[in-house]
Amino acid sequence: MHSKKNVDFSHYKMNTINRRIQRRMLINKSKTLKQYSDLLVSDVTESDFLYQDLLINVTSFFRDNDAFLLLKSTILPNLIKLKEDGETLRLWVAACATGEEVYSIAMILLEIKEENQLDFPFQIFASDLSAEAISAARIGEYKSTQLAKVSPERLERFFTKSKNNYRIEKSLRDVCVFAHHNILSDPPFSRMDFISCRNMLIYLDITAQKKAMATFHYALNDGGCLMLGKSETIGTLSQFFTTIDKKFKFYSRKKNTTLRSVPNLSTRNSHLTMPDKYSSPIVPFKKTPLSASGNLSHAFDTVLLENHVPASVIINYDLEILQFRGSTALYLQHSSGKASFNILKMVAIEITFELRNAIHQAIKTKQPIRKMGIEMNRDLSDNTIQIVNIEVIPLILEGEEPLLIVIFTGQQQIESDDDPKKAQQKSSIAKDRRIKKLEEELTCARADMGSITHDQEAANEELQSANEEIVSSNEELQSLNEELETSKEEIESTNEELTTSNQELHARIQQVEELNNYNGAILSTVHEPVLVLDKDIKIKSANKSFYKTFQVTEAESIGKSLYKLGNSQWNIPGLRVLLEEIVPKNNSFYDFEVVHTFPQIGTKIMLLNANKIIQESINEELIVLTIVDVTEVRRLAVELQEKEKKALQKQLEIEKKTHKLIEDSNKRYNMMLMQSPFAFAIMKGKDMIVTLANDSIKEIWGKGPAVEGKQLLDILPELKKGQIPEILNNVYTTGVPYEGYELLIPIMRKGQLEDVYFNFVYQPYLEADESISGITIIAYEVTDHHNVKVELIAAKSIAEHKTAVVEEALKFKQQFLSNMSHEIRTPMNSIVGFTNVILKTELNGKQKEYIDAIKKSGECLILLINDILDIAKVDAGKMIFSKKPFSLEETIEDVSSLFEQKCQEKNLKFTKEYGASIPKTLLGDAARLKQILVNLISNAIKFTSQGNVAMSIRALHEDDNEIALEFVVSDTGIGIPENRLSHIFYNFEQASDEISREYGGTGLGLSIVKQLVEHQGGSLFVKSKMGKGSTFGFQLNFSKTNEIIPEEPTLELKQKNKMQKINVLVAEDIALNQILIKLILNDFGFECEIADNGKIVLEKLKETKYDLILMDLQMPEMNGFEATEYIRNTMQLDIPIIALTADVTSIDIEKSIKIGMNDYISKPIDEELLYNKIIAQVNKKSLIYP
Repeated sequence: MHSKKNVDFSHYKMNTINRRIQRRMLINKSKTLKQYSDLLVSDVTESDFLYQDLLINVTSFFRDNDAFLLLKSTILPNLIKLKEDGETLRLWVAACATGEEVYSIAMILLEIKEENQLDFPFQIFASDLSAEAISAARIGEYKSTQLAKVSPERLERFFTKSKNNYRIEKSLRDVCVFAHHNILSDPPFSRMDFISCRNMLIYLDITAQKKAMATFHYALNDGGCLMLGKSETIGTLSQFFTTIDKKFKFYSRKKNTTLRSVPNLSTRNSHLTMPDKYSSPIVPFKKTPLSASGNLSHAFDTVLLENHVPASVIINYDLEILQFRGSTALYLQHSSGKASFNILKMVAIEITFELRNAIHQAIKTKQPIRKMGIEMNRDLSDNTIQIVNIEVIPLILEGEEPLLIVIFTGQQQIESDDDPKKAQQKSSIAKDRRIKKLEEELTCARADMGSITHDQEAANEELQSANEEIVSSNEELQSLNEELETSKEEIESTNEELTTSNQELHARIQQVEELNNYNGAILSTVHEPVLVLDKDIKIKSANKSFYKTFQVTEAESIGKSLYKLGNSQWNIPGLRVLLEEIVPKNNSFYDFEVVHTFPQIGTKIMLLNANKIIQESINEELIVLTIVDVTEVRRLAVELQEKEKKALQKQLEIEKKTHKLIEDSNKRYNMMLMQSPFAFAIMKGKDMIVTLANDSIKEIWGKGPAVEGKQLLDILPELKKGQIPEILNNVYTTGVPYEGYELLIPIMRKGQLEDVYFNFVYQPYLEADESISGITIIAYEVTDHHNVKVELIAAKSIAEHKTAVVEEALKFKQQFLSNMSHEIRTPMNSIVGFTNVILKTELNGKQKEYIDAIKKSGECLILLINDILDIAKVDAGKMIFSKKPFSLEETIEDVSSLFEQKCQEKNLKFTKEYGASIPKTLLGDAARLKQILVNLISNAIKFTSQGNVAMSIRALHEDDNEIALEFVVSDTGIGIPENRLSHIFYNFEQASDEISREYGGTGLGLSIVKQLVEHQGGSLFVKSKMGKGSTFGFQLNFSKTNEIIPEEPTLELKQKNKMQKINVLVAEDIALNQILIKLILNDFGFECEIADNGKIVLEKLKETKYDLILMDLQMPEMNGFEATEYIRNTMQLDIPIIALTADVTSIDIEKSIKIGMNDYISKPIDEELLYNKIIAQVNKKSLIYP
C-alpha cells in the first residue's frame, strides 16, 4: 500500500489493519494471507478497495447533536468575538471524509450571522487523505437517507433538490475549500481559529497521535479551539491545552506556549525507502525460542534489574524525564515552584554543567558520552564528597521518537579525619585534587567553548547565507507578487466568464435532467416491452411493460443472460445469431418473428427489433431490443378475413340495390332539372354540343324545344361576336369555373334582338375519373333587376349633387357668420371698450345710468352673436366636447353665484339640492355643463316674477367606471302652453309672440341646450303648466376618475403690483381700436407703440426691442398670420405674440396657434383677462382661455 498509494499506514493500530485485511480476505474468499497478498499484486482494483477500507470514511451531518448545539451557542460565538472587524475566521476540518461535518459547521456559522445580524468573513478548510471522498465533498450531493439529522428548515434553506438527491446551495459551497492532505506528512495549515478532527486519532498509534496533536498545536492561534471525538484525548500535550468541555472534547490552545519541535515520523516500512547517509543498516531481529528453563531465567533477570540496576533515566530531546530506573534520589530532586520533569532542573547543581555538555554531545554525535570523576557534596553538614560518573547513551527505536538514557554511578566517598595533621594533609591533597579537577573542567570548558564558538561561527555563516537567500527570495517574491496581481485581475475576469459559463452549464444540466426524466417517462409509458442488453446479451434494464407482460421481476431479470431468462424461451438459434452480430458488426434487425408458449401467459406471437446504441459517458456499447406482441393482431387478421368474405357478399347485394336506386334517382334528378326555374344545360366536347337542357334555358334562348345535339353557337349565332366563346374555352381548358353577374347577352326574341342580362355560372363537367368532358351552365335572367339598379345609380348621383349644394351653402353660412362676427365685434370692441373707459371717469347719476344701458346692450349683442356661433358649430358638426377632471360641486357653486344678485333684485328664493353620493371628481366638459345650466336658470329667473327657482342634482345609477346624473331646474313662473312644448327647442322659437315682445330674447337658448345635451349622449325633458311654472331636466353620463384637478390661475388685475417697463407693440389697423387699446395699456402702466399693418410691425421690430406683440389678424398689406410667420421663420424671434381677433371661430384660433402665436384674446377686449395674459407671457407662462 505504501508503494502503490504513497501513504504510510505503518502507524495505524495493528488491530485496525488486521480487521480491515481480514474483511477484504472474506470478501475475496482468500484463505491465507499469502493468497490475499498475491491478489493485491495481481489485481489493481483490490488495492483501491483496501485503501478505501483502511481510510474508514464514516461521518454524518450534525453527528453528536449536543456537541453541535454547544458549538453554536458558545464555542463559535466566543471565537467570533476575538476577531477584529473584517478579520477572517479560519477553520480547519481534518479527516473530513465526504464533507458532512464541514457543511454542518458552515450551516451553523451562516445561521449565527443571520440570527445575530453579524457581518464577519469566514473560510473553512477541509482536508482528507481520500481523493474520492474529497471529490464527493466538493460536489456536495447527498441522498435523503444521509440527511436524516438535517432539520426540514435547514434542508429547505441550504439544499436544492436534484432528482432523488439533494445538492448543497452555492452560497454554502463557496465558503468551503476542500484539499487532499496527509496530516502526518504534509505541511499543516496555519493561523487557524478552530480545528475539528473527530474520530481519526483512535485509528493511530501513540507516536502518530503525538505527531498529529503537535501539528494541531502548531496550526492553532493562541486561544484557538480544538474539537476531538468522544473517545479521543490530547494525550501527553495536556500542558499545552486548556479543557473547555470535557464531555464533548473541546480544548483551547494555551497562550504563549510553543513546542520545541514537531516530531517527524519514521516509517516502519523502511525497506521501501532509500536509506540516507546517516541511517544504519537494518538487521532483522530473529527471536529465539525459550529453553525449558526460560521462566527461571526471566525471573532471575527481573530480580537483578530491580535490585542492582544503576540509577538512570530515559529523557527525550526536550530534556523531559520519561522513565526512572534504580535509585535516583542521590542525584535527582524536585526543585521548588512549578512542577517539572526537566532533568537539568532536578539534577544536583554540581552535575548540571557536565550533564548539559554530555547531552549536547550525545545528541550531536549520536554516540554514547561519558563524564567521569565529578565531585558532588550532597550533605553540607559534613565533609562527605561523592565522586559521580555520568554516561549518556542515545536510544533509537524504529518508528519512535529519538530518546536518551542517562546513567549515574558513584565512584568513591571521601570522609573527613579528626587528626589535625592528617586532616591538614588530606585537606592539602584534596585542594590539589580540586585544583587539578577545576583545571581539567576549565580545559574541557574551553574546549567546549571553542566547539560552541566554532558551531556559532558556522551557524552565523549559514545564517548569513540564508539571509542573502531570503533577500534574493524577497526580490523574487516581489516580482511574483506583481505577476500575481496581474494574474488576479485575469483570474477575476476569468471568474466572471466562469460564472456565466457555470450558469449556462447549470441551465444545460437542468435541460439534461429534464430530458432524462422526459425520456424515462416516455420509456415507462411505452406499451411494448423494451430491453437494454450489454454486449454479452445480459439484461441491464427493462421497462415496466416487460415485467408486466412476461410476469417477471426486476431481481429475476437484471444481470442475467437473455437466453437463460424464464424457461429459456429466448434461446433461439436464429435470434442468437442476430443479437451477437449487432455489436461487432454494427448490425440491426427488424420484425424477427418469435412464437413461444409461456407457462403463465400462454402462446404469444412476437416481432423483435434491435439496434446498437453507445453510452458515451462510460464508452459502453449496448443493444436496445423492443418486443411487439402481434398475437391479437394475427387473430384479428384471421377474423377480419372471414368478415371480409361475408362483407363482400353483402356488398354485392347492396350494389345491386344501389344500382337500382341510382337509376331511380337519376330519373327524378333529370325530372327536377327539367322543371327547375333556374336555366340549366350540359354541353359536351370542345364544340359545346348541348346534351341536356331544361325548359327554362330553352325559354331564355327562344329557339324552340329541339336544341339537344346542336352546338351552342349554332343555336345562338349572335354570341359568336361577344366574349362568351372565349369564356367557355377557358373553363373547358383550365377547369376553373366562371361566375358572371348582370352579363349582357343579345337574344333574338319575337323576331327582334333584345339586350338581356343574366347572372350565371359556367363550370366544368367532370367524369368519374375527374376528367373534363364539357361545361355545365346554370343561369337566370336579371334584366328587371338591372334596370332598377340603373335607376338607383341615377338617383344617387342627383342626391350627391344636392348634398354638395347643401354643403356649399353650409360653408357659405359658416363664412357669413364668421364675417358677421368679425364685423359686429370690431365696432362692439370700441363701444364696450370706450364704455368701460367712460365708466372710470367722474359721471353723474343719469350719465352713469345711460352708459350702463349702452354697456348692457352691447353685452346682450355679444351673447346673441355667441349663441348664433354655437348653433353654427352644432350644424357644421364642429362642436367639440372635452373630457377633463373637474369638481361638479365647485361648478354648481360657480353657476349659483352668477344668479344670487339677480334673484335678490327680483325677490326670488334660489335653492339647490346636491346628492351626497356623487363623486367629488368627474371626467367631462365642465364649460358646456355650465353653459347648459346658465341658459336654463337664466330663463327660469327671467320668466318668474315671484316664488322661487330651484336646482337639484341626483345620481340615477352608477358602476365602477361611470355615473348617470339627472339635473333639474324648476320655477314658479308663467309656464308654457302644452301645445308649444315641442316648438320651444327650435332655433329662434319662443312660446308666443307676446312673450317675445314682453320678455325679449332670441329663441336660441333652449335650442343650444338641446343640442349640447344630445351631442353628449344625454336626454332632455320639460314639464310645464300655465301660471304654475316649468321644470326642465336633462340626464348626462360622466366617467369616474382619480385624476387631480389642475389648479386654474386666479385672474386678478394686480393694480397695486404692476410690472414696470413692459413695452408692447400693438398691430391694429382701425383707428378707434388703436386709441382704445392704447388707453387700456397705459392704464396698466405699460408702454405701447401702434403699427397699422404687418409690414410696419416688421420694420419696428428691426429698430426697437419689445416685450410682447398684440397682433390683429385682419389687416391690409400684411395680415397678422403673415407677419407672425415671417417673425418666427425669417427673423427667428421668440418674442411672445398674442392674437387680437374679432373672429372667435375655431378656424382662426387654431391657425393662429399653429403659425406660432403664443395665445389669443377675442374682441371686445376683457381688460382683466388681457392684463393677466400679458403678465403670463412675459413671465413665460401660457394661459389660454376660450
